[in-house]
Amino acid sequence: MTDSPILSPKSIAVIGASDKRGSVGATITSNIMNGFKGTVYPISPSRETVFYKKAYKSVLDVPKPIDLAVVVIKNTLVADVLEECGKKKIKGVIIITAGFKEVDEEGAKREQQIKDIADSFMDETTEISTLIKKITEPEVVFDPSCPKVIMNINSEAIYFSRSTIPYIQNAEEKEWFDKFTFYEHLGLYGYRTDILRKITKLKPSSLEIAESLEQNRWLEHGFKIRVLETEHENISIDTQDDLDKILERGFDD
Repeated sequence: MTDSPILSPKSIAVIGASDKRGSVGATITSNIMNGFKGTVYPISPSRETVFYKKAYKSVLDVPKPIDLAVVVIKNTLVADVLEECGKKKIKGVIIITAGFKEVDEEGAKREQQIKDIADSFMDETTEISTLIKKITEPEVVFDPSCPKVIMNINSEAIYFSRSTIPYIQNAEEKEWFDKFTFYEHLGLYGYRTDILRKITKLKPSSLEIAESLEQNRWLEHGFKIRVLETEHENISIDTQDDLDKILERGFDD
């Protein structure tokens, strides 16, 4: 029988690892390091080492495979971290965090996002699943830092772009927002294991390079991306400024 990445991992990444006395991150990290016989990778964007062991800013920076990720961070960061775990092909994830539905409505929405992604794979035709959100501010429609998406009647993505899509013919740009419902892509993904293995072997495509959006690589190679609408905005870490803001809020307190 194949070893379970949850029950018998050979390597564990502790996301939100800390050696700050009294913190949950420190307690979890210490327990794993002292009790686990395999390899442990502390993940912390603000620390060079954790308990004298080299720390990595992201699981994507770890040079070797990871079987299990133990996530010990604020609930607002879970979505982006899960996406990174998917890219790293980590098969098992344990989330240890507060701030979901047991705290408030905001937390319940975040928990529902993760559940929606997971539930979408009840449909066996779903290959990749991701979240989108209706754009509610006119200026966002023209913001290249906010990827837009158009989809077909089956709720599958047709294309992602930093440009405004679709182009509204016979109307001034200031009127576009009122003439069409635009959607932005939030970036949290779910993948079937076999599909993940395939897409990680694909070479960068022309549309991906043009837009600097990796999901266009998958579309260009014929993979289907199921889009799920949410009303809740995720925190995205795309620039150093984004990272600095996260650290100010406390990644591992």
